[in-house]
Formats: sequence, structure tokens, C-alpha cells
Amino acid sequence: MLPPGPNAGNHAPPNQAPVFTPGPPFHQNNPAQPMQPKPAAPATTQQRIDPTQIPRPLSRPDAVTYVAKGPTLTMPPPANSKYICIDEGCANPRFIRPSLNHVPESRDLLHNSGLPLGAVVCPLAKLQPGELAVPLVDFGATGPLRCTRCKAYVNCFTKFIQGGRMFACNICTMQNETPRDYYCAVDQLGKRRDVQERMELARGSVEFLVPSVYSVRPAQEVIVVFCLDVSVFAFQSNLVASVIASLPAVLETLQQTSPHAKFGLMTFDSAVHYYRLDQDQISMVVCPDVDDPAAPVPAQAWLLPVQAPDALDKIQELQDLILSLFGTAAKNQSVSGAAVTSAVDSLLTSGGRICLFHAGPPRSGVGKITKEEAASSYGTTKEVELYAGRGVHAHYEELARLSAKSFISIDIVSAANPYSDLAEVARLAELTGGYVLHLPQFDKDKPEHFQYTTKLLTHVLRKDKGMEAVLKIRVSTGLRVDSIYGSYMPSGASDDEVNIALLDQDTAVGVTFLYDGKLPDDHMYIQVALLYTRPDGVRCVRVHNLALPLLNGHGVCQRRVAGGRPHLLTRPVKEKLVDDCVQVLSNYRKHCATNSSSGQLILPESLKLLPLYTLASLKSRALRNNLTGQQARGVIDVRADERVMLLHHLNSFPVEHAVSAVYPKMYALHDLTEEIGTVNEKGEVMLPVALPPTAEKLDENGLFLLHSSTYLYLFIGAKTNPTLLEEVFGASHIDTSEQVRGMVLSTVRRL
Repeated sequence: MLPPGPNAGNHAPPNQAPVFTPGPPFHQNNPAQPMQPKPAAPATTQQRIDPTQIPRPLSRPDAVTYVAKGPTLTMPPPANSKYICIDEGCANPRFIRPSLNHVPESRDLLHNSGLPLGAVVCPLAKLQPGELAVPLVDFGATGPLRCTRCKAYVNCFTKFIQGGRMFACNICTMQNETPRDYYCAVDQLGKRRDVQERMELARGSVEFLVPSVYSVRPAQEVIVVFCLDVSVFAFQSNLVASVIASLPAVLETLQQTSPHAKFGLMTFDSAVHYYRLDQDQISMVVCPDVDDPAAPVPAQAWLLPVQAPDALDKIQELQDLILSLFGTAAKNQSVSGAAVTSAVDSLLTSGGRICLFHAGPPRSGVGKITKEEAASSYGTTKEVELYAGRGVHAHYEELARLSAKSFISIDIVSAANPYSDLAEVARLAELTGGYVLHLPQFDKDKPEHFQYTTKLLTHVLRKDKGMEAVLKIRVSTGLRVDSIYGSYMPSGASDDEVNIALLDQDTAVGVTFLYDGKLPDDHMYIQVALLYTRPDGVRCVRVHNLALPLLNGHGVCQRRVAGGRPHLLTRPVKEKLVDDCVQVLSNYRKHCATNSSSGQLILPESLKLLPLYTLASLKSRALRNNLTGQQARGVIDVRADERVMLLHHLNSFPVEHAVSAVYPKMYALHDLTEEIGTVNEKGEVMLPVALPPTAEKLDENGLFLLHSSTYLYLFIGAKTNPTLLEEVFGASHIDTSEQVRGMVLSTVRRL
């Protein structure tokens, strides 16, 4: 997705840009004015940049209003800011956030700028209070009106010509005949007189109901299957008890969000176990063949309709049965590879969602993993082999592709400590739109993990979601889709189309574009169409439309960077981040700031946060290096499985989560006013002012919370007031982090 975007809240005039040189702070009232030369500093004095000079994201307590109305010169708000978007003919930035708010008219101009041309697409992004819901439009049995050549959907940028009898596709420029029942006269400006009555022409985002010809099979049911490890390692880690305890809450959530859903539970240790729920008394069916596993019973025998009158009784009976069968006789083998393979076999015709919970790598059966963690590889060039996947098992690749084709999504929840070769198994989630979570701190002596697991699972299930989805990205003639990045399966039909078994409000994909000709208009158009099945079984197409003006100058291009630049796309990530940052700033100096001194760092307004976010990305746990030798002091900072999880997150995060992952917010908890934590008249929880996440803001007398989209960190100063510690932790003195571990879980995800 696009990483942290620039601060688009304040825009400098065309010829102004921040200037940075080592030394004391400069006057920001005239940022384009170079600093006067200073006398040479004594040899004993080391010059450094004053931290107060460094540009940082603006923190606004109140939401701003952004009107998205056709091709506009107005920059969208930063992705991590609070804003309310009013759709008046252009998609909300939450749905489509481009890397450039203005598009260079030629390939050469884009190349000289060093900037990428792409976008981050989050089709089902959650709207904020105050934003209008995406309207639903029904064209009846004929389906929505489309271009006869490129199949783009009619939209707010479609031009009606010849008095409304024809319409010109804004994507491919094809002129099409307007159907008789869709005809309407146009005014003197060429606009239809019924624009405000037709949401597909008035709004940038719209959802169309579609007829049966848009489906190749009956609408997919909501099916959720828990595949639970019951080996001795899973019991020791408290994984079994936590998941089992969450089942009643999971059932209630499904009843509320998907009344026609079905739920199933299967377990595994050295064999795979199914539980027949279609009888008065639950019985277990064992699949002993773990080398060539298959479903031993039909799906209807072990999948429980959540609205069944005895559903809760069945779940409670199943809880007791599993704990009694395996609690005192757990085995030390795990065949998670065979278990998930068997589950996929059972859902091949229906599709569904599989949540795999395991406490260690599979040591036997199909997909077994025998290699151990090579601790000596950390901090060396061989470390990448630990988390990039060694491709040992073609089985997981084949199973992932089979699952994606059958629209089966697979989530991976690993409680293995410390290593399970998650890089191999995570391929199942990568191709099917699933989650990857690594939770090595599960502990049987921490009862708070029960509550955490329940909240985690119910929150995931409550998210707005779409099943058996096909995502199509169309772009104006003169451009084409180069690559799409995220958790999906290529459709094979074209480069601009992907299949996603399951996606929700936090699922995003990144897309890059290439020039393959001349843009025919003075604007570039992007249309994102998501064909999917809603949880209520309705098949529809959600369409987002965006128009970006063209430009023909370097300076304007550099000042109109809208959302950041693609990351985790090509080449080793860290080298690409640094190279891209240097290239962009170098090109700006070369083409737009030729008169500046060589000792000054010239930053255009829209790129002034680029160095900060680049450095923050390099320091993030997903990308930072492990140390070796004496520097490491025998400690591994970021283990392989954790890095696999973090890279998976970044590869599918929407922009605001990606920003938070690399540049978190910090709050001083020791200095809170009385209104903090209360709800204001707008229904918003009052938060303290966010501090820059820098070491200079920390105080040994304070208590600080660092909040990112992947972790919560608590900093407890050595001289923190004992009274405050007593109020917060129930202890006046904190010796080690183990005293507070569990009170503040370090693996809380923004789900």
C-alpha cells in the first residue's frame, strides 16, 4: 500500500519550500529564504540539526471537512488525520488514495520527477460518522449501464453527447448509444437534467445490484470454521482454553451479523478430528491419514447453523467434550498442515473462512516442517531466508491457490514460541485475503488472554466484509495497470483483475500504473469495481471513481504528491526506500530549486515529511536490522515469525494503518486533564495531545504510551511517582516489564 503520505494540511506558495541546514533553528515564516552563513564552528563542537526544525505531521483535535467534487486542485487530507469527506462526484480518499494528486502528462516528466504513479485502493473502507453511506442502485434485470468496449460502469465522469442520445466512456473514450429507458435531455453545458436523481451520476462511489449473470454459482454462504491445535503445546500456551472460552461470544456475533451463517470446529494433534453436530449427541470422527487427508464427513454433518434453536447448547457441549478428551491426554505432535488441507477439502464447493490456530509447526503429515530456527542467521545476509519463505513446501503454495480459486479464506493465528516457520504457512493467508497473527506470549497463567482472544475474534467477525470478490481496476487510455500488490490471487484474465476470497474494511491493495501512449483528455480517470457477495447473500458491484488533472511542469508535480509512494513493491525494501527518497529530493533540486546552496536540504511542501517517514520505516520492527556479535548481547530483536506477520500487515494495510505502523502516536499518561477519556457532545472520546515520538520527549519521571497500528508500548520512567504507579498498576514500584506484561498486551492489533 502507500506508506505515510505527506502533510497536506498546509501548502506553501509555488516558490516556497522548507530549507534545512545543520545549525540553529531557521525562521519558518519565510522557509524559502536561505540561512545566512555562520562562522565556522570550533573543532570541538559538533553541528547537528535541531529536532525542533524537523517537519512533523500536524495533529488536529477536530475533524476537517473535505469536499470531493470532480477533478479538483484541493489536496486530500493526510490519511492519518481526522476528516469528514463529502462525496459530490469523486471517491472518498478512504476508498482510493493516489500517490499523485496531479498526473504528469508524459512518461518522461514522471521519470524526471522520480515519483511513482499509483494508488492505494480500500474498496470496503469504513466510513466515519458524518459521511454518507455508499448509495445502492438497482438497474433491474439488465444490470448497470456499461461501456460496450472496455466494460467500464457509467459514472459521474461519463459525458453525454448528441443531446444525451450517446455517452462517451471516460476510460476508453468509446461513444456508446444511450439506452432508450436511460435517456434524458441535457442542458446547455451538456449535463443531464436528472443528475441529482441518479446516484451513479452524482456520486463518486456507488453500489450496483447485479443480476444472476454476474455469478457463476449460487451466492456463497457465510461459513466460519475454527481449526484448533489441541496438542500439548497448545494446552501449555493456553491457546486451547482461550479459543474454547470464546466460542459462545463467537456464536452470538455470527447470529447478530450473519443470521444465516454456519459454524464448525475441528481439532488436531497427531490426527484430525471432526465433530458431528447433526445428531442429538455430538460424536467425533477421526481422519487418521495425515499424509493424504480428506474430509471424512459431509459439510452439512459438522457445520452448525448459528440460528439453530439448540446452537448454544451444542457449542457448550462441544466445549466440554474437547477439554475432557484432550485436556489430560494431549499429544506432543501437531499436524496443522493436514488439518487445514482437510478443512479446505470439505469447503471446496461452498467456500468459506478457515481460522487456523496452532502452537507450533507441523512436525508430521502433509506439509510438515522439520527445519529449526537458525539463530546464527539473525543479523546476517542469511536472515532473509527465515522470513522470506524458503519454498520448502510446494504443498502450501498449491493449497493456497486451490483455496483462492474456491473462494476459501484462511487466517493464521500462531501461538508458537519462538518459531514455527510462519513464512511457509503464511502463504495460505497471502493468496486468500486472510490475516496472519503471531502471538507468542500466550501464557496459561495469564487469565486476561481469555478476554483478549474473545475480543480479537468477535471484532474480526464484526467487520464489514465481502466474499468471493473480483477486483477490477480500470484507468484512462494512455495508461495501463503495471502491478497490483496485496493479499489476493491473480485472476489470470488480465493484469488489472484479481480474485480475493474474503476482504473487509481494512483490506487494501496497491496498484501502479505505466504509460503506454498519450492521455487523450486533460484528466486521468481511475475506476475501481469490486464484484462481491455481501454477508446477507446479495451479489453487487461497488464502484469508485476518481479524476486527477494532468500537468506539464516539474515543480507542480513535486508539490502535488497526494498520498505517499508505494512500498513493499519491488526490490529489497530498505534499499528501495532510501534510493527513492534520495532520488525524489535530488530530482526536485535539479529541476525546481537550481539556485539553492549545495549545503541546504530543499523540501517541497508536499514532500517535507518524506525523509522523516523514510527513516521511521527503516526503524520500524518490520524493517530494522537485527544486530550481530557483541552489539546484539545475545538478544534477537525481531524474530522471523514476527517479521513475517508485520510484513504481511504492511502489504495489506490501508494508508492510515501503514502510517501508524511506522510513525506511532505518543501520549503522556502522567499529565492528563480531567476531560481526557470522556465523551464530548459529538460522541467522540477526548484524547490527550499527541507528542512527537522522539526520545527527547521522554522523561524519567513520566509514564508514556506509544500507540501504533500493530503494537502498544508503555514507557515507565525510573522516577515515576509511586502514587501514579499504584493507581495504574496496583504496585508502587515496577522492577521489570514482566510485572506489567498482560496488563498491557504488546500484541494488540487495530483490527
